[in-house]
Amino acid sequence: MKSGEDVIADVYEMRPDGENGPTGYILRDPQIVKIMKNMEDPEKGPNVLFENWAPLAAERRFLIRESSFITITMPIEALAKHFIERFGETDEQLESASAATQERQGIIKPD
Repeated sequence: MKSGEDVIADVYEMRPDGENGPTGYILRDPQIVKIMKNMEDPEKGPNVLFENWAPLAAERRFLIRESSFITITMPIEALAKHFIERFGETDEQLESASAATQERQGIIKPD
């Protein structure tokens, strides 16, 4: 991010109709990634520490303008797996949560 933080999150594009590129992103459970030397077993590689990106926020999702980012990339597989183990949800849980949110907002009605 332009603020200098290395952040990992589930990321969703905001792309209004007719726009060529994204105007912003929704970050779910954004975490600052800190890499620390593995003092106990250097052969295993570094340790990764996740720090809440917005520790005082009540929300888990954040709308961020596209201009706030310098680079967006997929993390290495081990880091992504560690993030999902800590903060991720299965596709079924995400779909269920999305349906429940839409139902509360009156967007869809239950069968």
